[in-house]
Amino acid sequence: MRPADAVKPRRPLSLATIGLCLAASATVSAIVGCESGPEIAPVSGRVLLDGEPLPFGFVRFHPVSGQPAQGEIGSDGGFTMSTVSPGDGAPVGRHRVSVLCFEGHDPARRNSSPGAEVSLGRPLLPIAYTRSGMSGLEIEVPPEGLQDHVIELSSSGPGG
Repeated sequence: MRPADAVKPRRPLSLATIGLCLAASATVSAIVGCESGPEIAPVSGRVLLDGEPLPFGFVRFHPVSGQPAQGEIGSDGGFTMSTVSPGDGAPVGRHRVSVLCFEGHDPARRNSSPGAEVSLGRPLLPIAYTRSGMSGLEIEVPPEGLQDHVIELSSSGPGG
């Protein structure tokens, strides 16, 4: 019989055992979902309505699958797309495009009542542009991205 206070010394873990544990842990992490996500490329440009800069609103890129990208339109019609973080770009590949411009997007209107809820109000573009499946707008984002891409809209609507 052994005394109750006797402790059997433990063998230290071998380097092979530690290496095996680390490899197993890395494999499980990779399988469980440490994906890097889609390739994202920088995209910027301008939105023109009847040849003039659209002064506010939003551009959205809708990929076949995955996270859409969005860019706010500035007073000069310029936009920079964002997917995961501000200004990072849009997923590489083919996208349908929608453009939203409502009275409530006007910065002057939003800033006139800080803290108050502002209705979107009426659309300032033909409504078809707000729906990616009806806008007639598509874009291919290459791995190197796009700069100064122009999106041309007509006040008479897609195809007008």
